[in-house]
This record gives sequence, structure tokens and C-alpha cells, in this order.
Amino acid sequence: MVTLMTSITNKMDLMMEALATKADVKSADNVSQNLDKLQERVDKLEASNPCPPSAQGKNNLTTQINEALSEEKDREKRKLNITIGGVKESKAASAQDKRVEDTTTVKKLLEDIGVAATPESVQRVGKPNEEKPRILFGQITYHEGEGADPKIGLQTWK
Repeated sequence: MVTLMTSITNKMDLMMEALATKADVKSADNVSQNLDKLQERVDKLEASNPCPPSAQGKNNLTTQINEALSEEKDREKRKLNITIGGVKESKAASAQDKRVEDTTTVKKLLEDIGVAATPESVQRVGKPNEEKPRILFGQITYHEGEGADPKIGLQTWK
């Protein structure tokens, strides 16, 4: 009877081991299948979204609109920039007096060419040079409805 019991116990142990092995194999197969399915989904998503991972945050429509608006504002602001070369530098003692004289010169030049605009900021660009004057760089504000059309004035001046 003891041998029969031992034999039955051994058979049950073998069956338990077989079941555990089958369960491990099935579990590993399920994990492998799930990983394959996930990889397929990732591949499909990447194929449907041509943006590189670094640009995916910019793929948002709102972000694209904001960037376009910001760029348009920058362009409009840059349209008001002017550069003027060949204007003699002031001999005034202080930097403030030089800046006032440069602003007055730019204002007079704009009036002479028929552009209804006021210089907002004017400054010299580059290192001082005794041989030639530095370029004047400035931003202007157009006065709509006053005087000539700024585009026409600038075209005739060129």
C-alpha cells in the first residue's frame, strides 16, 4: 500500500510539473504574442505619423497656428527696420547728443524722400572708423493718411 501511495504521489508530482511547464510555456507564448501585437501597433502608428519623435510636440494644430502668427508679427516688425549708409557721424561730445543728431538726420531724410514716418529708435552699427561713417540702423513708424504712401516714397528714393 505504501508503494502504491508513493507511486500515486510520484505520478501526481509528475503531472503537476507537466502542468506547471505547460502553464509557463503558455504564459511565455502569451507574453510573446502580446509583445508582437504591441510592436505591430507601434509600427502602424509610426507609419501613420510622418513626424520624427522630436517634432511630434509641434504636430499640434494650435502650436502651428501660434508659430505662424508669431512669424508674421516678426515679419511685420522687421518691415519697419531701415538702414542708411553714408551719413557723416556727429562730432557732438556726448553719446546722447550724437543719438539725437542721428535721429534728426533720419527724420529729415524720410521727409525729403516723401515718406510719412517717424524714427522710433536710431543707432550706429559697427565699430567707429575714421575712414568711413558707420551705418545707421533704425525702426520707424508710418503715419497712415499723412503725406505720401511710404511704399511709393521708398521706391522713388531707390
